[in-house]
Amino acid sequence: MKKMAKYYLPIWIHPSRDKDVADYPEEKFSRYGLFMAFGWPYETTIVISRLVFIGIMEMYPNLKIIVHHCGEVVPFFSNLILLLSNIPKEEGYVNLTRPPM
Repeated sequence: MKKMAKYYLPIWIHPSRDKDVADYPEEKFSRYGLFMAFGWPYETTIVISRLVFIGIMEMYPNLKIIVHHCGEVVPFFSNLILLLSNIPKEEGYVNLTRPPM
């Protein structure tokens, strides 16, 4: 990430989740293709949110991230994400100097 930020080159994030990741503990795989419809947006949302909350975007302000599928659910849950930045902090939490959005 450090080199990508240094050279102003983007990182393209595309979701990945296989049908072998079951939706329920008692199942062996995701059924009905739902791993694509809902698993991919979940995985992408978690990755980009973690990049913010662990401080990567603050450490590398020049870092460019391209997120597939219009940012998944992050734009729709922006108010909730702002609320999350105000809850009591867990161990290992990075104090952000800017709002996460």
